[in-house]
Amino acid sequence: MKQLVCALGVVLLFVPVVALAQADQEMQAWIEASKPGQEHQYIAQFSGNWDVTATFWPAPGAPPQTSKGTSEHKMIMGGRYLHQLFKGDMMGQPFEGIGMWGYDNIKKEYVSTWLDSMSTGIMMSTGKGETGGKSFTFSGEYKDPKGQTRKNREVLRFQDPNKVVAEMYEIGPDGKEFKNMELTYTRK
Repeated sequence: MKQLVCALGVVLLFVPVVALAQADQEMQAWIEASKPGQEHQYIAQFSGNWDVTATFWPAPGAPPQTSKGTSEHKMIMGGRYLHQLFKGDMMGQPFEGIGMWGYDNIKKEYVSTWLDSMSTGIMMSTGKGETGGKSFTFSGEYKDPKGQTRKNREVLRFQDPNKVVAEMYEIGPDGKEFKNMELTYTRK
């Protein structure tokens, strides 16, 4: 009986030690997952002030409409996210948009959100980077004003440190894409 009590005492002493070690490992994993890395540095290259030329095609084969704007991009939260503030006009109306772009270290994918003055929804997309941070491809879904789910794809290419081109594509129910927008960013 004495041996059983001693054995239980020893076990009870080690249980908290093991639990603390596991908690410490979990905490270390969270710390590592929260650190900005190379992918965040790729995003940071888009920081700065930009002049933007927007070309919009309302439907396949329709003539394009062009507008101008400006966009301020800055890294926030210790280099984890890129905050974008766009101002300009779209289809003859004043237009504002806010974007957030980051890299999720746990999911191993880029994430993007967009909201603007032409909608009350928030568009969300995920994507991947290619060629050492020189291009990115995002895909997402959103609801149109009729409540239909629409799919889209965006390709962002860094032509050089001072010029970025973003192409947006709508994907129809048949899977066919059409380019509905192109944004050309020129660093100020």
